[in-house]
Amino acid sequence: MKQGNIFLGVLGTSLLLLVISLFFSSRQEETPVQPQSLPWQIESTADGSIRVFDLLLGHSTVEDAIQRFNENAVVSLFVSPENKRVVEVYFNNARLAGLNAKIVLSVAINKAETARIYNHGTRISTLGDGSHKVTLSHDDLLRVKQSPIATITYLPKTKLNSALLLARFGEPARRIRETKTGTQHWLYPSRGLDIAQDKDGQTVLQYLAPKAFEKVMKPLLEQGKEKF
Repeated sequence: MKQGNIFLGVLGTSLLLLVISLFFSSRQEETPVQPQSLPWQIESTADGSIRVFDLLLGHSTVEDAIQRFNENAVVSLFVSPENKRVVEVYFNNARLAGLNAKIVLSVAINKAETARIYNHGTRISTLGDGSHKVTLSHDDLLRVKQSPIATITYLPKTKLNSALLLARFGEPARRIRETKTGTQHWLYPSRGLDIAQDKDGQTVLQYLAPKAFEKVMKPLLEQGKEKF
């Protein structure tokens, strides 16, 4: 999970329950929302991809997402300690159907292109986990904005419990627990969805093309422990 940080009394509890209630309740019907504005509105496509938030993975571009979320994006190249490079697009406060969330996109760019972006980077900073963050040059930034989206990571600004997730997404095909961190993953391969929840109850939803699901999830499937 890039952009490394997942967020964050009687009165406090009541307020949280109210926010969650608004998130999932039928009050959404009082104000018509645009198609595919909600995180559970996932449409499978004939070519093995999905459309979510009205963005078609592998086809819609970063610029399409910027227009869709109506928010400025921060585009960076991240290099892991293992030298794995990925271009990510970060939206700090995307608002869809009245719901606020942080959203991170990964971009479908090949290794040769990411190497070129790295070499042309205008600034490199070291992060706490030993990875590096590279600021893109102006020309590379323009090219990235015209590149297709590979995955979408949706980080809601409210905690979501298991009952509410089940009500909207249904029973997952598999449940996997990360052995090192204890993070639980609900996997929906046919819908291209991985719902991850840490020990503190913070939830992250990752969307990817179903045709690539097993390959992307392979490390988790190999190292995690199946739950029944």
